[in-house]
Amino acid sequence: MRTLQIMLLLGTISVGVAQAQSITYSTFLVPEAAPNTLNVQGISRSGEVDGYLTDTSGNLEGWIRDKNGDITLLVDPLDTGTPSATVAYGLSPSGIAIGYFFDTSANLYYGYFYSGGNYQTYSVPDQPSGTDTTVGGISSPGMFCGSLLQPPYTTYLNYVSIKGQVTVFQVEGSNDEDCLGINSAGTSVGSYVDDAGVDHGWIRDVSGKVTTVNVPAASMTAGTAPCISGIVGGTTINGINDQGFISGHYWDRKYNEHGFIRTPSGKFITLNVPGAYQTGGGSINANGEMVGHWATDTSCDDQGFIATIQQ
Repeated sequence: MRTLQIMLLLGTISVGVAQAQSITYSTFLVPEAAPNTLNVQGISRSGEVDGYLTDTSGNLEGWIRDKNGDITLLVDPLDTGTPSATVAYGLSPSGIAIGYFFDTSANLYYGYFYSGGNYQTYSVPDQPSGTDTTVGGISSPGMFCGSLLQPPYTTYLNYVSIKGQVTVFQVEGSNDEDCLGINSAGTSVGSYVDDAGVDHGWIRDVSGKVTTVNVPAASMTAGTAPCISGIVGGTTINGINDQGFISGHYWDRKYNEHGFIRTPSGKFITLNVPGAYQTGGGSINANGEMVGHWATDTSCDDQGFIATIQQ
């Protein structure tokens, strides 16, 4: 792992962007990932990081990187097919990993919680038979969120689970959306895709009020981006901490990708790993540490990063 420290004067980027910050980037490799398959999603309070990758045999696997840099690959025991399909979407502050996997015998996707080598399967209760479930964000065992896909598998819905009370909801009438973060106050965050193929972030408070979030510099039309298959554009939110900072990434008007943090006052901080070709942002923990992945050059082969912002 290597560490880079730079001082960024961010106040000149656009209206609504935060002022000068000191940002320290620590970068790391996940050797098990095949080229251009690494996704970095979550970070715990103690600095564990997780995400998912595709290995050289085509298996989709979750992974956890501990503070010493050691990697543990995650394949749910019920995911017995070849290739495997287990994704890690995030970590609670205490280090519980969450995500989804393909249950081979049930022929369905289920969410899971992973801790200490043990997997717990989760599906949203009282849903139609055959409903797929993911767990996308977690604050504690009693506070988590994700998405579900009911037959005939055309419309994704979000859900939040707060102390056993589950609420299913849809944002902006989208049919493609996901909840990827929630804090201890019950505020959840995620993204949806509009009819034009553009991503938009959203914040939902515990009362159910939803606010749409778009980074000011983000493209509001879809286009072709480096390192991404298909068309993309807009803003994606991946995490929120208890202080109200949210994090994610966006594509600018030339479709280059950047990480970002939005402060509780609504100011935006853009993150680019020094020397990166593209930078994608993940979630943020209570210490103000944000994770993500970055492409070193036009080959789009990814590494991970941890960014720490001194306010």
